[in-house]
Amino acid sequence: MTKAQIFLALLAVCFLNYSGSPQVKRQSQPQRIPMDLVQLLAQGSRECIRDNYRGSIQRFANDFKSVKANPDYGLNLIVFNAKNEPEDLFSLPAPCFCGATGNCSLYVYQKGGGGGYRLLLNNEELMGTLQLKSTLTNGYPDIVVISNAGGSDLRYVTHKFGVNSYKEAGCYRVLDPGPLGKRQIVTCDDYSIRLFNCDDGCRAYVNGQLVDETRFGEDISSDFIGWLQEGRNQIRFAVINDSGGIAYGIQVTKNGSVLFEKICGRAGQVGCENNRVFPRGVVREFTYTIVKSGLELTGSETTSDSTSPSVENMNPGGAQFTDDFSVQRWGTGRSQAGDTWYQDEEYHMRAIRGGYMVMYSPDKKEYYTKDATVRVGLRSVDGNPPNTGYGLAVHGEKKDNKLEDYGFLIYNGPNPKYKIVQHKGGVETNIVTWTSSSAIRTGTSPNQIEVRIRDLKMDLYINGQFVTSITDSANYKTGRVGFYTSDVGEIVFDDLEIIR
Repeated sequence: MTKAQIFLALLAVCFLNYSGSPQVKRQSQPQRIPMDLVQLLAQGSRECIRDNYRGSIQRFANDFKSVKANPDYGLNLIVFNAKNEPEDLFSLPAPCFCGATGNCSLYVYQKGGGGGYRLLLNNEELMGTLQLKSTLTNGYPDIVVISNAGGSDLRYVTHKFGVNSYKEAGCYRVLDPGPLGKRQIVTCDDYSIRLFNCDDGCRAYVNGQLVDETRFGEDISSDFIGWLQEGRNQIRFAVINDSGGIAYGIQVTKNGSVLFEKICGRAGQVGCENNRVFPRGVVREFTYTIVKSGLELTGSETTSDSTSPSVENMNPGGAQFTDDFSVQRWGTGRSQAGDTWYQDEEYHMRAIRGGYMVMYSPDKKEYYTKDATVRVGLRSVDGNPPNTGYGLAVHGEKKDNKLEDYGFLIYNGPNPKYKIVQHKGGVETNIVTWTSSSAIRTGTSPNQIEVRIRDLKMDLYINGQFVTSITDSANYKTGRVGFYTSDVGEIVFDDLEIIR
């Protein structure tokens, strides 16, 4: 007997028993793998196979629906009969068919009516559970292979039968929980934000939520897909200047390919526009919009350069003021309207049952809202927000101890919505009645309200998405920023920005 014949004989009889899913029924006696299938496998076998066979092959009955991968078994085979039905499963102890992250090899063959086998699928990323679905494509069951390619999150890759073999037909990941605090199903495609070449700094926001920032000369990339919601999503980039000139590099990429890019100057060498001196604060903004529909994403550039109608470019001599509530400046304590307090560098408010309260900022010029863009992050602590809303107030002033301002309010429970109110002489009047909006995140997820004020015009943005505009019909024009809440739900405010 030749060495090759000896090897094939050993391959046919020497394997470990399979430790499978409870759904898989074992036959009472081990069975030999068909010799012609052994010959196919031996043609591409690795050298280490010869040293890894101990025991006997285990063959399983034909009623399995899913298979648990076992790190002791590097090679998993499924054999279909001539009717396109799964008939046999073999798991072979060949660890050399597994990668460093635990993914092992899967082969799917079909046994011909007249003998012989043809290869339908070869996948080297099996980890966790292989699923044979009840759905059929061209008469063959769809196959889902669970893997962690490259050691990343688990990937669920669907294979559907084409003309002669299985083809990859889709892939998704499960984030549990994702950045938005809930279980999310997202595409396997790598969507990343890159910030680099920044002097003095760059920030990236998704739907108004800060997801990454970098300072001088740093190069940072981050996966942002978990921040996306169904519908339109706005990615906003801000260039931050401390003094002197600026430089920046920003990108949105998909699987390494650039979808959106803006580069200007070289950090530490030469600034934008021939070392032009820029004011302090946010000096440029760029926006890229992505529409999410299930696992499908489409993108478009909505704000392209420094001449676009961004807040800072319309006021090149302006400045930015930020209150992150790390220092106590706002009023605290208990009043007839409710309670206010600082906790964990955030500002908390809770009104009395059935009432509402408005807290104005300190009476300092940096908190005034004339011709400014005002942004604030806010959230419901327990996910049970007040039905009568909470939000941001602008142009606030007390005359004869009576409220005068505009309030931009949201409700982020089921069926999220917004409204705009006016206080005049202490009386609250609806300017815009409750209106549904998909831009608002529900539950305990944070939202951002932004109001852009130009003379008598006020534009409302929620999580970076434009919602509506109103006119300052009361001709207030200026006043302090404030926060509004109602009823007994605890509300938190943070990261207040006022840009002029």
